[in-house]
Amino acid sequence: MKNAIDLFAGCGGASLGLHRAGYEVLGVEFDAQAHATHEAAGMECILADVRNLNPALFHGVDHLHASPPCQTFSAAGKGTGRDSVTALAAAVKDVLNGAQPADLDIDVADERTLLTLEPARWIAALKPATVSLEQVRGVLPIWQAYADGLRDLGYSAWAEIINAEQFGVPQNRIRAWLGARRDGIEARPPTPTHSRYYNRTPDRLEPRVAKW
Repeated sequence: MKNAIDLFAGCGGASLGLHRAGYEVLGVEFDAQAHATHEAAGMECILADVRNLNPALFHGVDHLHASPPCQTFSAAGKGTGRDSVTALAAAVKDVLNGAQPADLDIDVADERTLLTLEPARWIAALKPATVSLEQVRGVLPIWQAYADGLRDLGYSAWAEIINAEQFGVPQNRIRAWLGARRDGIEARPPTPTHSRYYNRTPDRLEPRVAKW
């Protein structure tokens, strides 16, 4: 069985998906209540701050997934992290090549903003065969920088905006995603299975896919 690690694992949504896809999954979560929910669902999860762990101790990881905290980038909040997107994107390649996020000179109003660089630290140490990253849409330029940096390391990679409603979820949930792999198969974004919902013309449906 392949092994996966789920950073910023929350209550375990991504871990559950990976488990159903056939992976043995280990989550890492900082919030005690989310961690308890994760474990109550029957999945293993470490209660820890991702920044305080040494990735080299988690060798043998086939897939790495990470959904860093979105509060500082979300349109629903103050959005202080959005001012740092360009600097963070510029730093991604350095971290993928061994630099430590804590040593970089990036001025942020909220330390959670820097957590978008943590997956790069873990990728550099673990070199997983496949990678997936998820965040709010404002983080897309950072994920695009990840895709460029991962290609330099021999991965095939993509980074795009994906709307959950196009995959059968009854919710307009728009997120930036990255997918990368170095197992000889080209990394491609998932193909939509359902039509978008057009609120002004609900009867409008896209061809060759199911209704929203």
